[in-house]
Amino acid sequence: MILPTGRLRPSHRARSAWAIVAWSAEVNRHRRMACSTRMLTVIDRNLASRSEHARWQAAIALGELAQSAPDRIWALVLKHGSRRHADVRMAIATCVLEHILEYHFDAFFPIVADATRRNQWFRDTFRSCWRMGQADVPRNARRWRGLKRELDEIDGEQER
Repeated sequence: MILPTGRLRPSHRARSAWAIVAWSAEVNRHRRMACSTRMLTVIDRNLASRSEHARWQAAIALGELAQSAPDRIWALVLKHGSRRHADVRMAIATCVLEHILEYHFDAFFPIVADATRRNQWFRDTFRSCWRMGQADVPRNARRWRGLKRELDEIDGEQER
């Protein structure tokens, strides 16, 4: 069937597949746009907002990039995951960091471990993450638990 615009209209059966393909292309287009320097600047600004809603929405937007662009977002994860503000750290942990480790454990775990050793606030951010995906593979889960034990020792020494 041809629409008045001259475009072909998919059959009833093909519409759902057509919609899925169109939706997938739209999502990928938005992901590419979302990782622009301008968008990361907006996310950075909103993560520092006084509005709790704005902070969490920014963390959710940043988390959408955890699988496809972890290198591009890492600076913001480290910056805001190291802040004193507990609400921002929780947003970064649950919306972003745990998903970076879910998809890119081997590449990012050593970087995360180094950051946790150097910054008490980032330690708290890491401790708020759940293991999932690649982080929950037995070998990686052992590394995770080992780091948590090491961090407990560091915190114990700092309290003395």
